[in-house]
Amino acid sequence: MQNNIENKKEVKPSAWFILIILVLSIIGITDSTYLTIKHYTHSDINCSILDGCNIVTTSTYSTVFGMPVALLGIIFYISIFILVFLLSNKGKKKLLKSLFVISTTGFLMSMWFVYAQAFILNSYCLYCLISAVLSTTIFILSGIMMLKYKNIKEINKNTQYETNN
Repeated sequence: MQNNIENKKEVKPSAWFILIILVLSIIGITDSTYLTIKHYTHSDINCSILDGCNIVTTSTYSTVFGMPVALLGIIFYISIFILVFLLSNKGKKKLLKSLFVISTTGFLMSMWFVYAQAFILNSYCLYCLISAVLSTTIFILSGIMMLKYKNIKEINKNTQYETNN
């Protein structure tokens, strides 16, 4: 009989993974903060490439339960930043699972808002599209990490060793 230590529930993503998602989340926080400030100050948005920023950000699709979507974006990107920071320090698989769940939610919401821009409003907001690209990239990266660490299991406190016959 051979004793093997059971797979730990530790996740050690590469420094590049951590750095990329942290940078993407900071860009997302900045982007969403800009849109949130413009929402509350009722200021025009400087949309240099596309013409539809003000149409999109003042439409009925720009708020959820009276809250600007951009404010939800700030919450989303701060959550991503905190989770990735904790993941880099703690390496717990539950943090990676939380990152994946939150990034999936952000991705699905972004896809809805891109759909609304393209097929309902027929206008595009550059800052909204930037956020959609950011959330999609974070979703893909977190999905890759989930696949990489999918076989890591939690250590049972009563059984720290696995016996193979």
